[in-house]
Amino acid sequence: MSSEPILCPLARHAADQSDSIALVVRQPQGPPVLHTYRQLHSQVEQYRNWLEQQGIRPGQHLLVRLEDPTAIIRLLIAALRLGCVLIPINPAFPYAQQLELLDRCDADGWITAPTQEIKTLSRALIPQDCRWLALPELDDDICRIQIPSLAIQDPNAPLSGVLTSGSTGQPKLALHSFNNHRASAQGSCSLIPLQPEDGWAMTLPLYHISGQAIVFRTLLAGASLIIPAPNEPLSQLILEQRLTHLSAVTTQLLRLQQHLFDFQHSRLRHLLLGGSAIPASLLGWLGQQTPQCWISYGLTEMSSQVMTGPLSLSGQLAQRLQHCQLQIADDHEILVKGDALFLGYYHNGCCHCPVDADGWFHTRDLGRLDAQQRLSITGRRDNQFISGGENIQPELIERTLSSYPGVDVCYVVPVDDACYGQRPVAFISPHAGIDTATLRLWLRQRLPSYVIPIDYLSLPESPTTLKPSRPELMRIAAQRLSLKPATR
Repeated sequence: MSSEPILCPLARHAADQSDSIALVVRQPQGPPVLHTYRQLHSQVEQYRNWLEQQGIRPGQHLLVRLEDPTAIIRLLIAALRLGCVLIPINPAFPYAQQLELLDRCDADGWITAPTQEIKTLSRALIPQDCRWLALPELDDDICRIQIPSLAIQDPNAPLSGVLTSGSTGQPKLALHSFNNHRASAQGSCSLIPLQPEDGWAMTLPLYHISGQAIVFRTLLAGASLIIPAPNEPLSQLILEQRLTHLSAVTTQLLRLQQHLFDFQHSRLRHLLLGGSAIPASLLGWLGQQTPQCWISYGLTEMSSQVMTGPLSLSGQLAQRLQHCQLQIADDHEILVKGDALFLGYYHNGCCHCPVDADGWFHTRDLGRLDAQQRLSITGRRDNQFISGGENIQPELIERTLSSYPGVDVCYVVPVDDACYGQRPVAFISPHAGIDTATLRLWLRQRLPSYVIPIDYLSLPESPTTLKPSRPELMRIAAQRLSLKPATR
């Protein structure tokens, strides 16, 4: 007996709640532009038809370099209907890197903005079997009266790709299916309620799993996606009247804390925080605010969230999402599996999911569960290094550093040392105003001497990622200290 077909959620909402708001696109000046579910359905169909006209077929890979998140969202749903794979990339990547990714991802199409000029040299370097596709303009006058149910042909087929570098810096293409995204969204919404009248802000990039997760949570719930205006401050976006849910990373919220932002002037009810270590001062400030704050542990390979819990000063995570299984191995590594586990890494024409004989994915994150099954993250195996025969876990130093008055964000990486093998170096932000001699004395009262960083550098801004690359920080530290980069 065959199971019930899975329908495109956009088509279903376009039929059931056609005039509900699907997209709220905020503008630099004037009121936001509103798109109903019926209008979004029509726009997606225009993109799907265009892709078919360009010869794109099910299973083919589309690399997407666009700055407009609304266009990427429409393309993602069009890919779901057509059965192809959408791979958004950071538009800040230089052309040389984009061209290299076309080959690495076996791209059949490269989608860019309609006005974007590709240099003649770049066109010549595009792989022969890859087409450059300039995104067409939408016809706002087209609005389908008849809305088909649009069953998803294979919900377990690859739908989206995310480039994840891990600790090596070498990009890996992680593939996810619609069923992966759906399981993740259902798990999230079982803990953080999301209703059709709610709105979730699109504050994270769509070339990260965290951004894609927002799309599927909102789409499956029939809620509204709030698209910020270009370069819009978060403090201004939060005042949007339709906004009730927000995902953010530490650096975004630190700016609000610095400006003593008052959430009482907003309708925000749920704030989901993740992505890096959270300073105790920020946790304390958030605990005094009106929205329900959640701390989350997740990873690309599990389609975003794995464990989430209400705000706690200890940083422990209290709730395992229903789509996930988690256990701690004897060596303290976190193992995960479940319906949200990705399809695998794509390489040389094949997709391989590296799980053990029992189906567990080894995250390389380190943690522990207490008697109440609350999770604490203690570090990452890839980050550990040896100094003078002692194992050093950078995250332990970072947690202490982040509690020092004036330090908002910090990262610790190794540099090679002729005597000790490797020594720790700290990057901190903000760096100005921190007396490093006083900081070093303060750390000596709290940490063993062999883990005290030998230098404190200013953390560089990272325009291309949500958090800095540790291999890149190792390179910068070695360069500034006139040393060779640490060997890992």
